[in-house]
Amino acid sequence: MRSLCVRLSSVALLGAFVVGLGATPAVQGRAQPSLTSALGRFGEQVAAYAALHRQTEESLSSAFERAHTLRAILRARARLAVAIKSARPAARQGDIVSPAVADIFRRTIGGVVRNRQ
Repeated sequence: MRSLCVRLSSVALLGAFVVGLGATPAVQGRAQPSLTSALGRFGEQVAAYAALHRQTEESLSSAFERAHTLRAILRARARLAVAIKSARPAARQGDIVSPAVADIFRRTIGGVVRNRQ
């Protein structure tokens, strides 16, 4: 249940961000193939990672079901982290959030911050 809430929160945050992208002046009213392509790849990468996380967590569900103390929860989370790292041995920074997407995030967040000041 706890991980479902975390997943839903993450999806809601990501959805709000992507919806917000369409409302920023830098994006609004213009077709930008590179923006669309970068965000499309980002969405695919996030979906693939989320599926891997979900499958890995399900394979360790008994560890999470038995985790009733903070120590047990931390051990179960550590096992999940090791399992995900093992499933993605060649993972590197930028695999999911590419430099192009990071730039989009920075520009969008910067625009929102500037507009609120």
